[in-house]
Amino acid sequence: MVRKDSLGSTVAPAAVKVERSRDLVKSNVDRHFDEWKACKGCPATHKQKELEDAESHLKIMQNSIPKIERTVQEAQEQHTEAQDELKRMEEYQEDVDAAGIKARINEGRHKAIKDKYSMFMKQHAQLAYEENTRCSKAWQNAMSDRAEARRIETEAKQKIEKILQERKQLEAYGVYVSALPAGSNGA
Repeated sequence: MVRKDSLGSTVAPAAVKVERSRDLVKSNVDRHFDEWKACKGCPATHKQKELEDAESHLKIMQNSIPKIERTVQEAQEQHTEAQDELKRMEEYQEDVDAAGIKARINEGRHKAIKDKYSMFMKQHAQLAYEENTRCSKAWQNAMSDRAEARRIETEAKQKIEKILQERKQLEAYGVYVSALPAGSNGA
């Protein structure tokens, strides 16, 4: 024996799903009909300007990406060199400080000479730090440019693919429209 509430609950959602499917099919047919009219029955011209623009953007990006990659590589190399130079400066300063302590030049008549030398070394270390920071920012900017170029390239490829898919759908719609009897053919 089947309960009444279980029958009622299965019938209502199925009817709603049919309505949604019907609405979806109708909206797709309406959209295809409008697109078919817009391209005057020639799917090969559907969104031609958009396709040309997307292909142009793709070509520009594909030509630009190798240059951007070189910039990223050069920035990475410069950043590595700047990091190495900064590290050498820091190690050298530590070695000089340790040698100064060992030789006891921090006291007496040698202190003035050591202070001048320390100031000189600090200036070089500061310059190395600033160069490292500049190279780091340049590398980060280059990486950001590369990511943006790849994003634009991907978007252009997706747009081209979407337009080509729409053209295929319009061709199928054209076959459907041409198969309709002459009196019901609205295109």
